[in-house]
Amino acid sequence: IQKNRMYNYEDFAALMEAIFSGHMGGDDDDEKPVGEYGRLRMFVSKADAKGWNVASLKYAWEAHKMFPDDADITLWCAGLFRELAVKNELRLDDFATHDSLFYQVGDKAAGDSVVAKKIKSNTPQGRFQAAIDHLDRDSLKNFHYWQFAFIEEMKDSAFVKMFRVSVAYADSIELEDSLWYDKSKREKRMVAKEYKQNIYGPQGIDRLVAVNPVYVVYDYRNETSEVDVRKTLAGRDELVSEMEESASTTGIALQLLDAKGMNTTNVDQFNDLMVVSEWFDQRSDYNDNQILPYPQGEMKALAEKYGTKYFMWSAYITSTEKRGGLFFRALSLAFAPLAPQIAYKLLTPRQNVYYIVIVYDITTGKPVFIQRTEMNDQQPTKDRMRLHVFDLMRTLSKPKKSN
Repeated sequence: IQKNRMYNYEDFAALMEAIFSGHMGGDDDDEKPVGEYGRLRMFVSKADAKGWNVASLKYAWEAHKMFPDDADITLWCAGLFRELAVKNELRLDDFATHDSLFYQVGDKAAGDSVVAKKIKSNTPQGRFQAAIDHLDRDSLKNFHYWQFAFIEEMKDSAFVKMFRVSVAYADSIELEDSLWYDKSKREKRMVAKEYKQNIYGPQGIDRLVAVNPVYVVYDYRNETSEVDVRKTLAGRDELVSEMEESASTTGIALQLLDAKGMNTTNVDQFNDLMVVSEWFDQRSDYNDNQILPYPQGEMKALAEKYGTKYFMWSAYITSTEKRGGLFFRALSLAFAPLAPQIAYKLLTPRQNVYYIVIVYDITTGKPVFIQRTEMNDQQPTKDRMRLHVFDLMRTLSKPKKSN
Protein backbone atom coordinates (compact mmCIF):
# COMPACT_ATOMS: atom_id res chain seq x y z
CA ILE A 1 0.00 0.00 0.00
CA GLN A 2 2.85 2.37 0.76
CA LYS A 3 4.32 1.46 -2.61
CA ASN A 4 1.16 2.83 -4.21
CA ARG A 5 1.86 6.28 -2.82
CA MET A 6 4.56 8.71 -3.71
CA TYR A 7 6.72 9.58 -0.70
CA ASN A 8 6.40 13.32 -0.90
CA TYR A 9 6.48 15.81 1.96
CA GLU A 10 3.97 17.90 0.04
CA ASP A 11 1.61 15.06 0.88
CA PHE A 12 0.30 15.72 4.37
CA ALA A 13 0.05 12.04 5.21
CA ALA A 14 3.61 11.34 4.11
CA LEU A 15 4.83 14.19 6.29
CA MET A 16 2.89 12.90 9.26
CA GLU A 17 4.29 9.41 8.72
CA ALA A 18 7.80 10.81 8.62
CA ILE A 19 7.32 12.85 11.78
CA PHE A 20 5.73 10.11 13.84
CA SER A 21 8.19 7.47 12.69
CA GLY A 22 11.10 9.74 13.59
CA HIS A 23 12.45 9.45 10.04
CA MET A 24 12.64 12.90 8.47
CA GLY A 25 15.28 11.94 5.91
CA GLY A 26 15.00 9.94 2.73
CA ASP A 27 16.77 6.88 1.42
CA ASP A 28 19.57 7.59 -1.01
CA ASP A 29 19.19 5.41 -4.09
CA ASP A 30 22.97 5.39 -4.46
CA GLU A 31 23.52 3.98 -0.99
CA LYS A 32 24.23 0.30 -0.78
CA PRO A 33 21.36 -1.38 1.11
CA VAL A 34 22.42 -2.77 4.48
CA GLY A 35 21.19 -6.14 5.77
CA GLU A 36 18.13 -8.13 4.78
CA TYR A 37 15.78 -5.26 5.63
CA GLY A 38 17.77 -2.80 3.55
CA ARG A 39 17.88 -5.15 0.58
CA LEU A 40 14.16 -5.80 0.86
CA ARG A 41 13.37 -2.06 0.88
CA MET A 42 15.60 -1.53 -2.15
CA PHE A 43 13.90 -4.44 -3.94
CA VAL A 44 10.47 -3.01 -3.21
CA SER A 45 11.55 0.45 -4.39
CA LYS A 46 12.70 -0.95 -7.74
CA ALA A 47 9.66 -3.17 -8.33
CA ASP A 48 6.41 -2.00 -9.94
CA ALA A 49 3.40 -1.03 -7.84
CA LYS A 50 0.90 -3.14 -9.79
CA GLY A 51 2.93 -6.28 -9.26
CA TRP A 52 3.22 -5.68 -5.54
CA ASN A 53 -0.50 -4.98 -5.30
CA VAL A 54 -1.33 -8.21 -7.11
CA ALA A 55 1.12 -10.25 -5.01
CA SER A 56 -0.22 -8.75 -1.76
CA LEU A 57 -3.82 -9.45 -2.68
CA LYS A 58 -3.04 -13.01 -3.74
CA TYR A 59 -1.34 -13.65 -0.40
CA ALA A 60 -4.16 -11.99 1.54
CA TRP A 61 -6.79 -14.02 -0.32
CA GLU A 62 -5.01 -17.27 0.53
CA ALA A 63 -5.08 -16.21 4.19
CA HIS A 64 -8.77 -15.30 3.84
CA LYS A 65 -9.58 -18.79 2.53
CA MET A 66 -7.74 -20.34 5.48
CA PHE A 67 -9.48 -18.05 8.02
CA PRO A 68 -12.75 -16.90 6.40
CA ASP A 69 -14.21 -15.67 9.70
CA ASP A 70 -11.26 -13.39 10.52
CA ALA A 71 -12.67 -9.87 10.12
CA ASP A 72 -9.26 -8.21 9.89
CA ILE A 73 -8.08 -10.41 7.02
CA THR A 74 -11.35 -9.85 5.18
CA LEU A 75 -10.93 -6.11 5.73
CA TRP A 76 -7.43 -6.11 4.28
CA CYS A 77 -8.60 -8.07 1.26
CA ALA A 78 -11.26 -5.44 0.62
CA GLY A 79 -8.66 -2.71 1.04
CA LEU A 80 -6.22 -4.36 -1.35
CA PHE A 81 -8.99 -4.77 -3.92
CA ARG A 82 -9.64 -1.05 -3.65
CA GLU A 83 -5.95 -0.34 -4.06
CA LEU A 84 -5.96 -2.46 -7.20
CA ALA A 85 -9.00 -0.73 -8.70
CA VAL A 86 -8.44 2.88 -7.56
CA LYS A 87 -4.67 3.37 -7.38
CA ASN A 88 -3.59 0.97 -10.12
CA GLU A 89 -6.75 1.22 -12.24
CA LEU A 90 -6.98 -2.51 -12.90
CA ARG A 91 -10.22 -4.25 -13.81
CA LEU A 92 -11.42 -7.85 -14.07
CA ASP A 93 -10.69 -8.06 -17.78
CA ASP A 94 -7.04 -7.17 -17.11
CA PHE A 95 -6.56 -10.66 -15.70
CA ALA A 96 -6.55 -13.96 -17.57
CA THR A 97 -9.10 -16.63 -16.66
CA HIS A 98 -7.04 -19.44 -18.20
CA ASP A 99 -3.36 -20.04 -18.83
CA SER A 100 -3.33 -20.67 -22.59
CA LEU A 101 -1.76 -17.27 -23.30
CA PHE A 102 0.81 -17.95 -20.60
CA TYR A 103 1.90 -21.11 -22.41
CA GLN A 104 1.77 -19.44 -25.83
CA VAL A 105 4.16 -16.70 -24.76
CA GLY A 106 6.52 -19.26 -23.22
CA ASP A 107 6.39 -21.43 -26.34
CA LYS A 108 7.31 -18.38 -28.39
CA ALA A 109 10.49 -18.04 -26.32
CA ALA A 110 11.28 -21.74 -26.69
CA GLY A 111 10.83 -21.49 -30.46
CA ASP A 112 13.38 -18.69 -30.77
CA SER A 113 16.85 -20.23 -31.06
CA VAL A 114 18.56 -17.24 -29.44
CA VAL A 115 16.08 -16.75 -26.62
CA ALA A 116 15.86 -20.48 -25.95
CA LYS A 117 19.45 -20.34 -24.68
CA LYS A 118 18.32 -17.79 -22.09
CA ILE A 119 15.72 -20.09 -20.51
CA LYS A 120 16.99 -20.83 -17.01
CA SER A 121 14.50 -23.62 -16.24
CA ASN A 122 12.57 -25.56 -18.87
CA THR A 123 9.22 -25.03 -17.16
CA PRO A 124 6.20 -22.96 -18.24
CA GLN A 125 7.26 -20.29 -15.76
CA GLY A 126 10.88 -20.35 -16.93
CA ARG A 127 9.92 -20.10 -20.60
CA PHE A 128 7.48 -17.26 -19.91
CA GLN A 129 10.12 -15.36 -17.91
CA ALA A 130 12.63 -15.74 -20.73
CA ALA A 131 10.07 -14.37 -23.19
CA ILE A 132 9.33 -11.35 -21.05
CA ASP A 133 13.04 -10.67 -20.49
CA HIS A 134 14.45 -11.29 -23.96
CA LEU A 135 11.86 -11.28 -26.74
CA ASP A 136 11.04 -8.14 -28.68
CA ARG A 137 9.09 -5.85 -26.34
CA ASP A 138 6.79 -4.66 -29.10
CA SER A 139 5.53 -8.19 -29.59
CA LEU A 140 4.81 -8.53 -25.87
CA LYS A 141 3.43 -5.09 -25.09
CA ASN A 142 -0.01 -6.55 -24.30
CA PHE A 143 1.35 -9.08 -21.81
CA HIS A 144 2.15 -8.54 -18.13
CA TYR A 145 3.51 -11.14 -15.77
CA TRP A 146 0.87 -10.34 -13.16
CA GLN A 147 -2.12 -10.85 -15.48
CA PHE A 148 -1.93 -14.64 -14.92
CA ALA A 149 -1.85 -14.38 -11.12
CA PHE A 150 -5.58 -14.91 -10.46
CA ILE A 151 -6.48 -17.80 -12.79
CA GLU A 152 -7.71 -19.98 -9.91
CA GLU A 153 -9.13 -17.06 -7.92
CA MET A 154 -11.25 -15.93 -10.88
CA LYS A 155 -13.15 -19.21 -10.53
CA ASP A 156 -14.13 -18.19 -6.97
CA SER A 157 -17.42 -16.27 -6.96
CA ALA A 158 -16.54 -14.58 -3.65
CA PHE A 159 -13.28 -13.27 -5.11
CA VAL A 160 -15.01 -11.97 -8.24
CA LYS A 161 -17.76 -10.34 -6.16
CA MET A 162 -15.30 -8.46 -3.95
CA PHE A 163 -13.36 -7.39 -7.03
CA ARG A 164 -16.55 -6.07 -8.66
CA VAL A 165 -17.42 -4.10 -5.52
CA SER A 166 -14.03 -2.41 -5.57
CA VAL A 167 -14.39 -1.61 -9.28
CA ALA A 168 -17.81 -0.05 -8.65
CA TYR A 169 -16.23 2.04 -5.89
CA ALA A 170 -13.44 3.18 -8.22
CA ASP A 171 -15.97 4.07 -10.91
CA SER A 172 -17.97 6.14 -8.40
CA ILE A 173 -14.85 8.15 -7.57
CA GLU A 174 -14.16 8.75 -11.26
CA LEU A 175 -17.75 9.91 -11.71
CA GLU A 176 -17.43 12.29 -8.77
CA ASP A 177 -14.22 13.69 -10.26
CA SER A 178 -15.86 14.17 -13.65
CA LEU A 179 -18.79 15.99 -12.06
CA TRP A 180 -16.31 18.33 -10.37
CA TYR A 181 -14.94 19.40 -13.75
CA ASP A 182 -18.48 20.15 -14.91
CA LYS A 183 -18.95 22.69 -12.12
CA SER A 184 -18.67 26.39 -12.87
CA LYS A 185 -15.79 28.44 -11.47
CA ARG A 186 -18.17 30.02 -8.98
CA GLU A 187 -19.39 26.59 -7.78
CA LYS A 188 -15.80 25.37 -7.41
CA ARG A 189 -14.90 28.47 -5.39
CA MET A 190 -17.86 27.90 -3.10
CA VAL A 191 -16.92 24.25 -2.54
CA ALA A 192 -13.28 25.17 -1.89
CA LYS A 193 -14.32 27.93 0.50
CA GLU A 194 -16.65 25.63 2.43
CA TYR A 195 -13.96 22.94 2.67
CA LYS A 196 -11.36 25.45 3.87
CA GLN A 197 -13.77 26.83 6.44
CA ASN A 198 -14.66 23.35 7.70
CA ILE A 199 -11.17 21.89 7.85
CA TYR A 200 -9.17 24.93 9.01
CA GLY A 201 -11.74 27.04 10.80
CA PRO A 202 -13.52 26.95 14.18
CA GLN A 203 -14.83 23.56 15.29
CA GLY A 204 -16.96 24.07 18.39
CA ILE A 205 -15.26 21.21 20.24
CA ASP A 206 -15.76 21.03 24.00
CA ARG A 207 -14.17 17.62 24.68
CA LEU A 208 -10.91 16.44 23.13
CA VAL A 209 -8.45 13.55 23.52
CA ALA A 210 -4.81 14.42 22.78
CA VAL A 211 -2.91 11.30 21.76
CA ASN A 212 0.77 11.07 22.66
CA PRO A 213 1.84 14.63 21.70
CA VAL A 214 5.18 14.72 19.89
CA TYR A 215 7.89 17.29 20.59
CA VAL A 216 11.31 16.97 18.96
CA VAL A 217 14.30 19.31 18.94
CA TYR A 218 16.66 18.74 16.01
CA ASP A 219 20.12 20.30 16.17
CA TYR A 220 22.03 19.67 12.96
CA ARG A 221 25.16 21.34 14.31
CA ASN A 222 25.78 18.33 16.53
CA GLU A 223 27.93 15.75 14.77
CA THR A 224 27.05 12.89 17.14
CA SER A 225 23.24 13.13 17.22
CA GLU A 226 20.72 15.23 15.32
CA VAL A 227 18.19 15.08 18.18
CA ASP A 228 18.83 17.12 21.31
CA VAL A 229 17.41 14.65 23.84
CA ARG A 230 17.56 16.93 26.86
CA LYS A 231 15.75 19.80 25.16
CA THR A 232 13.28 17.38 23.59
CA LEU A 233 12.25 15.91 26.95
CA ALA A 234 12.03 19.31 28.65
CA GLY A 235 10.18 20.86 25.71
CA ARG A 236 7.63 18.08 25.63
CA ASP A 237 6.74 18.63 29.27
CA GLU A 238 6.28 22.33 28.54
CA LEU A 239 4.14 21.54 25.49
CA VAL A 240 1.80 19.25 27.44
CA SER A 241 1.54 21.83 30.24
CA GLU A 242 0.62 24.55 27.73
CA MET A 243 -1.96 22.29 26.11
CA GLU A 244 -3.66 21.61 29.44
CA GLU A 245 -3.61 25.27 30.48
CA SER A 246 -4.86 26.58 27.12
CA ALA A 247 -7.60 23.95 26.95
CA SER A 248 -8.79 24.91 30.40
CA THR A 249 -8.77 28.60 29.51
CA THR A 250 -10.77 28.08 26.32
CA GLY A 251 -13.30 25.71 27.89
CA ILE A 252 -12.14 22.42 26.38
CA ALA A 253 -12.20 19.31 28.56
CA LEU A 254 -8.84 17.86 27.48
CA GLN A 255 -7.86 14.26 28.16
CA LEU A 256 -4.32 13.05 27.54
CA LEU A 257 -3.79 9.56 26.20
CA ASP A 258 -0.07 9.50 26.74
CA ALA A 259 2.53 6.79 27.37
CA LYS A 260 4.50 8.99 29.73
CA GLY A 261 3.62 8.41 33.35
CA MET A 262 1.82 5.13 32.74
CA ASN A 263 2.56 2.18 35.00
CA THR A 264 1.15 -1.28 35.71
CA THR A 265 -2.05 0.25 37.08
CA ASN A 266 -2.85 1.86 33.73
CA VAL A 267 -3.35 -1.32 31.71
CA ASP A 268 -6.68 -0.24 30.19
CA GLN A 269 -5.36 3.19 29.25
CA PHE A 270 -2.23 1.66 27.76
CA ASN A 271 -4.34 -0.71 25.66
CA ASP A 272 -6.44 2.24 24.48
CA LEU A 273 -3.26 4.07 23.48
CA MET A 274 -2.07 1.07 21.47
CA VAL A 275 -5.41 0.83 19.66
CA VAL A 276 -5.59 4.50 18.67
CA SER A 277 -1.88 4.62 17.77
CA GLU A 278 -2.23 1.66 15.43
CA TRP A 279 -5.37 3.17 13.93
CA PHE A 280 -3.61 6.48 13.37
CA ASP A 281 -0.56 4.81 11.83
CA GLN A 282 -2.82 3.15 9.28
CA ARG A 283 -4.93 6.25 8.78
CA SER A 284 -1.96 8.57 8.22
CA ASP A 285 -0.17 6.13 5.92
CA TYR A 286 -3.14 5.67 3.63
CA ASN A 287 -4.05 9.36 3.66
CA ASP A 288 -7.08 9.97 1.45
CA ASN A 289 -9.68 7.90 3.35
CA GLN A 290 -11.07 6.61 0.07
CA ILE A 291 -9.06 3.42 -0.27
CA LEU A 292 -9.15 1.38 2.90
CA PRO A 293 -12.31 0.69 4.90
CA TYR A 294 -10.92 1.16 8.40
CA PRO A 295 -11.90 -1.06 11.32
CA GLN A 296 -14.05 1.42 13.18
CA GLY A 297 -15.68 -0.84 15.77
CA GLU A 298 -13.02 -0.37 18.44
CA MET A 299 -12.76 3.34 17.70
CA LYS A 300 -16.49 3.88 18.17
CA ALA A 301 -16.23 2.10 21.52
CA LEU A 302 -13.37 4.42 22.52
CA ALA A 303 -15.37 7.48 21.49
CA GLU A 304 -18.13 6.36 23.83
CA LYS A 305 -15.66 5.54 26.61
CA TYR A 306 -13.94 8.95 26.49
CA GLY A 307 -17.11 10.92 25.84
CA THR A 308 -15.90 12.45 22.58
CA LYS A 309 -15.30 11.43 19.00
CA TYR A 310 -12.54 14.01 18.54
CA PHE A 311 -9.00 12.66 18.91
CA MET A 312 -6.01 14.88 18.18
CA TRP A 313 -2.48 14.02 17.04
CA SER A 314 0.14 16.74 17.01
CA ALA A 315 3.85 17.31 16.52
CA TYR A 316 5.89 20.37 17.50
CA ILE A 317 9.23 20.25 15.69
CA THR A 318 12.12 22.72 16.03
CA SER A 319 15.41 22.66 14.19
CA THR A 320 18.72 24.47 14.46
CA GLU A 321 21.33 24.51 11.74
CA LYS A 322 24.43 26.38 10.67
CA ARG A 323 24.04 29.27 8.29
CA GLY A 324 25.60 29.10 4.86
CA GLY A 325 27.52 31.71 2.88
CA LEU A 326 29.69 32.79 5.80
CA PHE A 327 32.44 34.24 3.59
CA PHE A 328 30.11 36.55 1.69
CA ARG A 329 28.28 37.51 4.86
CA ALA A 330 31.58 38.42 6.49
CA LEU A 331 32.65 40.37 3.42
CA SER A 332 29.40 42.34 3.44
CA LEU A 333 30.12 43.57 6.97
CA ALA A 334 32.16 46.26 5.24
CA PHE A 335 28.89 47.98 4.37
CA ALA A 336 28.33 49.92 7.58
CA PRO A 337 24.56 50.54 7.38
CA LEU A 338 23.86 46.79 7.19
CA ALA A 339 26.64 45.66 9.51
CA PRO A 340 24.58 45.11 12.71
CA GLN A 341 21.94 43.03 10.97
CA ILE A 342 24.51 41.04 8.99
CA ALA A 343 26.61 40.44 12.10
CA TYR A 344 23.59 38.99 13.90
CA LYS A 345 22.83 36.67 10.98
CA LEU A 346 26.48 35.71 10.78
CA LEU A 347 26.92 34.81 14.42
CA THR A 348 23.59 33.11 15.17
CA PRO A 349 22.35 29.76 13.86
CA ARG A 350 19.28 29.38 11.71
CA GLN A 351 16.25 28.13 13.67
CA ASN A 352 12.89 26.91 12.41
CA VAL A 353 9.57 25.91 13.97
CA TYR A 354 7.04 23.50 12.53
CA TYR A 355 3.76 22.76 14.30
CA ILE A 356 1.33 20.31 12.81
CA VAL A 357 -2.04 19.21 14.21
CA ILE A 358 -4.74 16.92 12.94
CA VAL A 359 -8.06 16.17 14.64
CA TYR A 360 -10.08 13.15 13.56
CA ASP A 361 -13.64 12.15 14.08
CA ILE A 362 -12.67 8.59 15.01
CA THR A 363 -16.19 7.28 14.46
CA THR A 364 -15.98 8.05 10.73
CA GLY A 365 -12.21 8.06 10.18
CA LYS A 366 -12.41 11.51 8.60
CA PRO A 367 -10.20 14.48 9.52
CA VAL A 368 -12.23 17.43 10.76
CA PHE A 369 -9.42 19.88 11.44
CA ILE A 370 -5.88 20.41 10.15
CA GLN A 371 -3.38 23.06 11.17
CA ARG A 372 0.12 23.51 9.81
CA THR A 373 2.35 26.29 11.08
CA GLU A 374 5.79 26.76 9.60
CA MET A 375 8.09 29.54 10.79
CA ASN A 376 11.51 29.78 9.19
CA ASP A 377 14.39 31.62 10.78
CA GLN A 378 12.44 32.07 14.03
CA GLN A 379 13.58 31.22 17.52
CA PRO A 380 11.53 28.43 19.19
CA THR A 381 10.80 30.35 22.38
CA LYS A 382 8.41 29.32 25.13
CA ASP A 383 6.24 32.36 24.40
CA ARG A 384 5.97 31.39 20.74
CA MET A 385 4.94 27.85 21.66
CA ARG A 386 2.42 29.18 24.17
CA LEU A 387 0.91 31.41 21.48
CA HIS A 388 0.70 28.52 18.99
CA VAL A 389 -1.00 26.20 21.46
CA PHE A 390 -3.44 28.81 22.73
CA ASP A 391 -4.40 29.81 19.19
CA LEU A 392 -5.04 26.12 18.42
CA MET A 393 -7.29 25.58 21.42
CA ARG A 394 -9.14 28.83 20.80
CA THR A 395 -9.86 27.81 17.20
CA LEU A 396 -10.99 24.33 18.24
CA SER A 397 -13.32 25.65 20.95
CA LYS A 398 -14.83 28.49 18.95
CA PRO A 399 -18.30 27.64 17.53
CA LYS A 400 -18.51 26.83 13.86
CA LYS A 401 -19.63 29.61 11.56
CA SER A 402 -23.18 29.25 10.35
CA ASN A 403 -23.59 28.95 6.58
